[in-house]
Amino acid sequence: MTKAKTNGGAADLPGLDRITALFNWRLPDLPRYPELPLASFRTFTTRFNDAYHHAASQQLDATLAANERLAGLARQFMSARDPQSLIAAEAEIVTCLAETGATNAKIWAETAQQMQECCGQFVQEAAAVVQASAPTAPAPPATA
Repeated sequence: MTKAKTNGGAADLPGLDRITALFNWRLPDLPRYPELPLASFRTFTTRFNDAYHHAASQQLDATLAANERLAGLARQFMSARDPQSLIAAEAEIVTCLAETGATNAKIWAETAQQMQECCGQFVQEAAAVVQASAPTAPAPPATA
């Protein structure tokens, strides 16, 4: 990511400035909204990244635990001498795979919820900035 520069006390991202300038040049008739404070964007990206990192870490832990368990189950499967122990080992392997899949699904469902909340908060902050800077319309005349 590009380094932030300080411009009169306000931090700007050079890449974001270039994109804004491009839109202003190509689409000059669009309404101009105030820029969202960079702190809101940083908070959004930090929370989003933290949620993703936490989920990936949890998934890695679950997968490593499942791999260790599957290694033991594979030895159990290979050492089975009768049909009952063979079926039991197969059932344990399938159970391990199903539990790992369910754990990963739960991890990513929780992460999706966190990301949705993060995006919702960012949109609310952006809407508040736009509404605060929007000119107030005159009240309609009262009709009797």
